[in-house]
Amino acid sequence: MDLEVLNDDPGWIEYTIPKRKIPVVVLVTLVVLGELFFPGATVWFVENAGRDLGELLLIIAPKLEFIVAMTAIHEGIHYLVSKRQGHSPQFGITLQKTLWLLKEPIPYVVTLEEKIPRSEMIRALIAPLIVIDAIALGALLLPLSGDVIYYAKLILVVNTAGSMQDLYNVIRLLRLPGEAVFVNVDDGEIRTFYSLRNDKIQPNYD
Repeated sequence: MDLEVLNDDPGWIEYTIPKRKIPVVVLVTLVVLGELFFPGATVWFVENAGRDLGELLLIIAPKLEFIVAMTAIHEGIHYLVSKRQGHSPQFGITLQKTLWLLKEPIPYVVTLEEKIPRSEMIRALIAPLIVIDAIALGALLLPLSGDVIYYAKLILVVNTAGSMQDLYNVIRLLRLPGEAVFVNVDDGEIRTFYSLRNDKIQPNYD
């Protein structure tokens, strides 16, 4: 099912998200959880924000490498859940502005031109938040070494903050009727459409 078919059929509605608000929610979550688990982290970051970017990156490089690996696992869970539900997901990379106002490559997983029921969308979206955070919380409850506890906290902060867009979408999807079905298309950027018509749930044999 391509973009032309979706645009021509009034039964399909484009699903959009507030692109400016989501980063704010992510940042607020990051600051709040960061201060909860790492008191003083925000002050340290502000004090060091004036450093040369290269110098600052050298200081936090080990943590960045860990976060990159965790991000790969996060996206891998999206992929595995979608695959297990019978879809053909694929990896992609988009450029998004960071706190430094630089464009950073951000990986994502998407299933294109396949009809996806609302329930399957919800499971694929929420799975990384539940799985990764559950493992991190479990580690915090065990008598593990200080280093392990430190990285468990880091996982909890970064994964939760990074999952805010997924959580936002899950909340919105839960407010839609159960028969809602979704389709993603690539039009230079990923665009999502949904339909509430029962016949849209039937498999796509086009």
